[in-house]
Amino acid sequence: MRNQKIIVFDSGVGGLTVWQHIRALAPDLECHYVFDNALFPYGELEQDVLNHRVSTILSSSLAAIKPDAIVIACNTASTSVLAQLRDKIAVPIIGVVPAIKPAAASSNSKHIALLATPATVNRDYTDQLVADFAADCQVTKLGIGDLVQMAERYLLNGELDIKRLEQLLQPIRSQPSIDTLVLGCTHYPLLASPIAELLPGIRLVDSGYAVARQVIRQLAREVDEVMYEPVDGCYYSTAAVSDPDLLQKAMKGFGLKLGRLINLP
Repeated sequence: MRNQKIIVFDSGVGGLTVWQHIRALAPDLECHYVFDNALFPYGELEQDVLNHRVSTILSSSLAAIKPDAIVIACNTASTSVLAQLRDKIAVPIIGVVPAIKPAAASSNSKHIALLATPATVNRDYTDQLVADFAADCQVTKLGIGDLVQMAERYLLNGELDIKRLEQLLQPIRSQPSIDTLVLGCTHYPLLASPIAELLPGIRLVDSGYAVARQVIRQLAREVDEVMYEPVDGCYYSTAAVSDPDLLQKAMKGFGLKLGRLINLP
């Protein structure tokens, strides 16, 4: 018998916020973290380019790694390509979508905000989530792509322009009735602490734990069930990284020890 394997996929390091929840519930899973830094960030890609790119990378990774499940740890990709991938790939695929439902359910003021990439904010899929689960709420949507790069820098070297972050969050700060903020990009929980400091009294909600629970269900496991000895995972990039030592240090904090470069067809 062997450890169960999963692929966790994102355009950058944001998917690590999902992997940390999965790892907490199932520490013996063998994680293969795949990120497409060559085309990072995904929030700026045309939808047809995005769909083809994600499909190509995951098809190649599937053949090489043979995972038991795939996690699309990217809201932009999940809201665009998830259904198409499930039609092509036989293993379970778990996506990440903005946590509109729990945010609406927990809001006392019934005024919530969604902070995501412009692509996610403008997706029909996101509008449908709001219609289905937040019809009784006022929903303020804020699409900010700059936060993705800010989150990457913050994880890798601790760099953060707090004044710039404060400016970007001003549309939320200026509406005192907002009591719940959906972090609708997997990168944004990396900035949860400084965001919380700038938005006191506002509850932050993301999808990480819910996705982790879904992974456990798809793998027919129990929460906190350790079936085998924990193993180190691997990480794969689609292009050379500018500072491999910084990246390696960050990845080690998530139990990912070995870095490799993907050879795409």
